[in-house]
Amino acid sequence: MAALALATIAGLVTPLLPTRPVSRPDGWAYLVLEGDAELTGVAEAVDDAVVDELVELYRSLQGEHPDWDEYRRAMVADCRLIVRLGPKHAFGMWPEG
Repeated sequence: MAALALATIAGLVTPLLPTRPVSRPDGWAYLVLEGDAELTGVAEAVDDAVVDELVELYRSLQGEHPDWDEYRRAMVADCRLIVRLGPKHAFGMWPEG
């Protein structure tokens, strides 16, 4: 899993335009977003700004975590970071229905 994460990050820091494909479960539609990627530094301490932002991101998507101290330690241990994508172009096929 770590190799996949590193490959993904490496793909974002190359001078190429980052893309993010999205598809429907039925497989009959897709959307690709292209844009700029901004990477934060990696989480280095349980109380640094990156971990604080990861906590806010988690809260906005999942609500409250059962153990925030554990979550913060895991973010540092995993060297997590935030990737901000700024979409500039979208293309694909997304029929109604």
